[in-house]
Amino acid sequence: MNRWAGLLMFAFLFAFPFDVFAQTDAAADTARRNQEARAAAVAAQQQEQERQEEADRMKKIREQMNKMNETPKPARGPDDLAAAELNDRFIQFQLAIPKFREAVDQYREAMGSNAKLDKSLKNIGAQTNVMLRYLKVAKHTYPKPDPQEFKDYSRAELRWETLNSAERIATYVILVPTAERAPTLATKTMEFLMKMDGELQRLKWLASHTK
Repeated sequence: MNRWAGLLMFAFLFAFPFDVFAQTDAAADTARRNQEARAAAVAAQQQEQERQEEADRMKKIREQMNKMNETPKPARGPDDLAAAELNDRFIQFQLAIPKFREAVDQYREAMGSNAKLDKSLKNIGAQTNVMLRYLKVAKHTYPKPDPQEFKDYSRAELRWETLNSAERIATYVILVPTAERAPTLATKTMEFLMKMDGELQRLKWLASHTK
């Protein structure tokens, strides 16, 4: 009896640590899954908030456009025509922002999956042109980019630099409408708008030379 009791006790003591470790691993795995679920929920909430803000911004732009279309248009002189063109281009600029950011997302996904880049690059170029037209009329122009900057870039490096440039612009371009509608244009604001023009010109060149 003592022998069998000893063997049973040995088996119990031998198995006990593994049972503890299994419980510890299960608890850690559960904690990790819970943490991942919370992070996913926070990310989803943030994305939904960004989508809602984008939808509200687009709604205001459309309301502004509808109001302009409903308002009788008196005969305009040269100054009125210039102001009207500037305002029209500004509205087009605002409408181009979400389209541009969507095109950047498409380009990023195409890069990640090794898919064709032609469509996303074309969309980036099209929205870049819309925004550049406004900045030109608003006289926020910057010197043209120097192609020599990219003379030693490989094909892969051009692709990545195009993505980096597009993502940088996508981050800051949403600040342009607010800056332009400020009561006064401070020197730093003017510099920001001119640099945005320079960044867009640079991206335009990259998008047209990336394959």
